[in-house]
Amino acid sequence: MLVLKLLACLAVAGAAGFAAWVLLGEGLARFNLFLSNWRRDYLRRAAGLLDDLYATMQARQLLFLNAGLALVFLLLLWLVTGSILAGLVGGAAGAFLPQAVLRRLREQRLKKFNFQLVQASEVMGGALKAGHTFLQAMNLVTEEMPRPIRDEFKVFLKENALGTPLEEALEHLTARVPSRDLEMMVTAILLSRQTGANLAEILSQIASSMREKYKIEGQVAALTAQGRLSGVIVGLLPLFLGVIIYVMDPALISPLFTTDIGHLILAVSVVMEILGGLWIKKLLAIDF
Repeated sequence: MLVLKLLACLAVAGAAGFAAWVLLGEGLARFNLFLSNWRRDYLRRAAGLLDDLYATMQARQLLFLNAGLALVFLLLLWLVTGSILAGLVGGAAGAFLPQAVLRRLREQRLKKFNFQLVQASEVMGGALKAGHTFLQAMNLVTEEMPRPIRDEFKVFLKENALGTPLEEALEHLTARVPSRDLEMMVTAILLSRQTGANLAEILSQIASSMREKYKIEGQVAALTAQGRLSGVIVGLLPLFLGVIIYVMDPALISPLFTTDIGHLILAVSVVMEILGGLWIKKLLAIDF
């Protein structure tokens, strides 16, 4: 009887172990699949971001930079504050910092491209009035204007020189640079080639329209400057008050960093600060 009980226990244990092995194996397989898909998507997005900036860094290098900064920020804040929660928040910030910087650089590059597009339209319009061809006018822009518009127009001219049709090369240009002004200019160029309209006059009118648009954007930015400044002040006010309280009476604010409820309050405060900043930014964003 004892032998039968032992055999039954071994059978149950073996079945449970086999089931756990199967479930664990399936879970690990799904987790590995998730990591593989995430890594592929991340490298694809990172490569696109770096290509937009014409950066020499590879997507894999950016991934290692994210991991390194996350580890450094995690250990640094953990050692300084003694709180693992603060370390985790710092690690998350370090992981997203490189992408945030690169996205900011891409936004600034696009903004600079749009401003340069006004002058480029005027240069091309003047060249066409002087008797140059469209490609010669584009080449004149690459010779006389700085980056980033020079780089994008050079890629366009190189594609066309290698046999890509003009219309297709223009579509590639708009795909690389997500600019509404550029799309408007390319549409006007394509329509003028189909209808035989005066492209020089069209480019001059487009340049005038874009100049007026940027003038209005500048006026709107001046009118909303007070709102942006208020958002920055309100966002920095809790940090400023926290530093003052810590200098005056450290024991009064130390529970925020030494107790579980304090960690929870800090986490909720950080989330609310981020949401408030995003809300203010959304309210002040005016789409033209």
